[in-house]
Amino acid sequence: MAKLMSLGNRVNIDFPEAVRYFMEQDEATKVIALYIEGIDEPKRLFKTIDSIKNKKPVIAYKAGKSEKGDAASRFHTGSLAGNYMIWKGALRQTNILEVNSVEELIDTAKVLDLCPFMKGNRVAVLSSQAGPGMIAADALEMSGMVLSKFSSQTQENIDKLLPPFAIRTNPVDMGPAWYSPETILNILKIVAHDENTDGIIFIAIFASANLNLTKHMENIIEGMEEFKKPVIACLNAPLGIWDEEIKNLDGKKGIAIIHTPERAARAMANLWEISRLKD
Repeated sequence: MAKLMSLGNRVNIDFPEAVRYFMEQDEATKVIALYIEGIDEPKRLFKTIDSIKNKKPVIAYKAGKSEKGDAASRFHTGSLAGNYMIWKGALRQTNILEVNSVEELIDTAKVLDLCPFMKGNRVAVLSSQAGPGMIAADALEMSGMVLSKFSSQTQENIDKLLPPFAIRTNPVDMGPAWYSPETILNILKIVAHDENTDGIIFIAIFASANLNLTKHMENIIEGMEEFKKPVIACLNAPLGIWDEEIKNLDGKKGIAIIHTPERAARAMANLWEISRLKD
């Protein structure tokens, strides 16, 4: 995180001034994330963003969507929260991506900061366990993304690394390669070069068989080039097992770590939406 600004009741600085500063003057900020309850002059905010939009991605979580929430926002900030449908349309018109939770706001900002933009909505799911891979695949499709169909060369290369009883098409079940971190990383590198794939979700949940996976990942990825496509990794283990490795891998070579398949899929979909808005 580069900067955090809490405007409170906005006595002398409001959203337009803050957004303009982060957009035009703060070089450390790559993504602007907004939590909005209500604004006295929303039109001024949208005019400000419209005049400088697409310089940096802007995402927003709007509270006060319901009738009760709208009333609470007016009571809390003393400003007009306004009809939510009007807000929704205004956010879309100014290329601000709206998210539906604080968690999604943070995940999306992180992925936008660490990963390259997407050229399409075709995603590969590579999972060391079949179950989380299927969860990610479902969540991607519900978010408007599609599972990529590997090129014949990519599929042939994956088939050489995994036995026939494994699911070798997308989503790929890398479970049989648990004991070989090199094999798992080779599959990731192969798919990263696949012409039919625009982004990758890479999943590994701790089991005794893959205890050393993240340590090997650290060593192998250190010598690799930056990924040209977004790679969102779900790496999970009990406390004290992969903690340091996960910390060291997060942000390395264009990899962003998001801890559940559903959140990773949602963040990938938002990255694609921002990529479209940017163009």
